[in-house]
Amino acid sequence: MEVDVLVIGGGSTGSSVAYHLCSEGAGKVMLVERSNIAWGQTGRSTAVVRLHYSTPEVAKMALESWRFLKDMEPRLGKPSGFRAVGFIILAGENELEGLRRNVEMQRSIGINTKLLEPEEVKQLIPQMNVDDLAGAAYEPESGYADPVTTAQSLAEAAKELGCVVKTNTEVRGFEVRDGRIELVKTTAGDFKVNQVVNATGVWTNVINGMLGIDLPVEV
Repeated sequence: MEVDVLVIGGGSTGSSVAYHLCSEGAGKVMLVERSNIAWGQTGRSTAVVRLHYSTPEVAKMALESWRFLKDMEPRLGKPSGFRAVGFIILAGENELEGLRRNVEMQRSIGINTKLLEPEEVKQLIPQMNVDDLAGAAYEPESGYADPVTTAQSLAEAAKELGCVVKTNTEVRGFEVRDGRIELVKTTAGDFKVNQVVNATGVWTNVINGMLGIDLPVEV
């Protein structure tokens, strides 16, 4: 079989990539996962959906992810398990100025977040001791999602759009010519490919190592 894009890794990232490729008409897409969907890193996720990041690029990506997750069920007809229970990050005196800068940046790109005084945190969470607290950032619309449900929903949605999803399929090697991957060897057979997406998370360098690629990825 020949595919346009082969995605390695059936976690939240790989399943999302496969779905979006299919929805954008990227041609024949295949998703391969060595176990079951969301069986690896995704299945051990903390599941927090937050927007508090210190760089605009990452904050913007988080905002797009939040928008997608909260609207996923009406959009795809499949659940993400998202619940907007709120998210709070605390700061002492030494961290307060950095927190303030982050909140200003996040608000400038459309994130619903605000600074809270210690007394306001106490009102929000009465059981919390705020004696050493200088302030906090609060996102009322953030919360958590079900990572396994999310990945499985995305993989199923990709499949409905024509993606070939192969679980219990392990990548064993590649054939490369002129710097391009031409063939992916797996336990389910060999597949001619035009492009490959490595979405294996903490196992990224296992796949990279098969190709002689050394990236500074540390977990």
